[in-house]
Amino acid sequence: MKPLLILLDSLGSTGLVCLTSLVILQVVLRNLRIANFPWMDEAARLAHVVTIFILVPLLFWLDKHITAEVFRPTSKTAQSFLKLTSTVASMAFSFLFFFSGIKLIFRLWNVPLAALRIPTLFLYLAPLIGTLLSLLLLSKRFVRERS
Repeated sequence: MKPLLILLDSLGSTGLVCLTSLVILQVVLRNLRIANFPWMDEAARLAHVVTIFILVPLLFWLDKHITAEVFRPTSKTAQSFLKLTSTVASMAFSFLFFFSGIKLIFRLWNVPLAALRIPTLFLYLAPLIGTLLSLLLLSKRFVRERS
């Protein structure tokens, strides 16, 4: 488990550093009136997708995510019911997102991105991995809440 945590942390941190560097470089080049580079936009978008979809499951795994409660029932039974319902709804969303992403990849995997000229597969791989990790973590949480 520890090597996987280190890998996810490294991927997420690298994506964040790349995203920040590319955005700062774009702003500097635009202010200097140097030509716009479309590949920087796509690379920043790719780094953004990797950062979000890899770090969110990592934070969830480490229990460092933020939760927002719209209303908090007073009884323990109602609290556990809402938590279980939330977990099931999140699992359903992750399941649908994962399998619709797979369906999309099968149709578009070899279509190149306009500026970077890499297959679209690379853009959709991080969301699929992140969604699969979220689905696995939610399944673990569901089993834990049921017992």
